[in-house]
Amino acid sequence: MKKQYLIIFFSLMAIGLIAGIYQYVQVFQAEIVGAYTSSKPANGHSWSEMECTSGLCITADNKVGIGTDAPAQKLSVAGMIETTSGGIKFPDGTIQTTKELAGPTGATGATGATGPQGPQGIPGVSASLSCVTVSNTCTGLTCTATCTCASGYTLTGGGCGGNCSYGNWGTASDGYFSCSHGCTAGYTVNCTARCCKLL
Repeated sequence: MKKQYLIIFFSLMAIGLIAGIYQYVQVFQAEIVGAYTSSKPANGHSWSEMECTSGLCITADNKVGIGTDAPAQKLSVAGMIETTSGGIKFPDGTIQTTKELAGPTGATGATGATGPQGPQGIPGVSASLSCVTVSNTCTGLTCTATCTCASGYTLTGGGCGGNCSYGNWGTASDGYFSCSHGCTAGYTVNCTARCCKLL
C-alpha cells in the first residue's frame, strides 16, 4: 500500500514540474519575441548584415548610418552635422574651419576693351607768355656773333645775318644762336634770338 502512495506522490510531482517548466518557457518566449520585435532590422535588412542601436546603424561592410538604416557611404547622416571645434580635414591634408574656402589666385585675365571717353575737364588757367629778342653783331676778320637766351627762357626762333657774301652762318642749339663768317676785315655778321617763358 505504501508503495502505491509513493508512486502516486512522485507522479504528481513530475506532472507539476512539467507544468511549471512549460509555463516558464511560455513567459520566456514572449519576452524574446517582444525584444526582437522592438529592435529588429528594418524591412530589407537582416541581423547578419546590420546592427542598429538608438538610431546608429552599422552594416556588415562597415558603413555607418546616423538617422538612416541604409547608409550609402562610409558615413551617412540623415540630419544636420555640427562641428564645434577642429573643423573638417580633407584627403589632401587641408583643414577647413569656416564656411569660406579660398583657392589659389588665378591668372590675370585679358585687358578689357577701352571704355567711353570721359566728360571734358575743367578749363585750365590761361597762361601769359613773355618773349624778348636778343641780338649781337661781330665785325672783323673771321669772327662769331652769339645770341643766348637768359635763364628761364626758351629759344623759340631767330637766325643769322651780315654783309659777307660767303661764310658759315651758324645754327641754333642748347638755347642760343652762334653765327660766324670767314670774310676779310670790315665785314660784319649778326645774330638774333627770340626767347620766351611762361608767366
